[in-house]
Amino acid sequence: MTSKSATLKQATDGGVETAESGQVPVHERIPPEDILNEPNLELLKGLLRCMDSVEEVQEYVAYENQHQQRETVLRLLDQRATALKWAQ
Repeated sequence: MTSKSATLKQATDGGVETAESGQVPVHERIPPEDILNEPNLELLKGLLRCMDSVEEVQEYVAYENQHQQRETVLRLLDQRATALKWAQ
């Protein structure tokens, strides 16, 4: 497993901690280019589930729109933002 893959795997296994508990949010620990360039969609979905604010998701939407504009990734980001809005 590469270092990047190991870091991303750690994030989905609970290695990235949430802001509410005083821990580091995903976007401060792993930059958008590393998360959004992940070819494994299941791992990407896990990373997105670690995001705990709509604002954080919006940062990744902006990055994706400026770079690859992939419909699948944008749809996953939209689904995460919707889930976070419903949870409020």
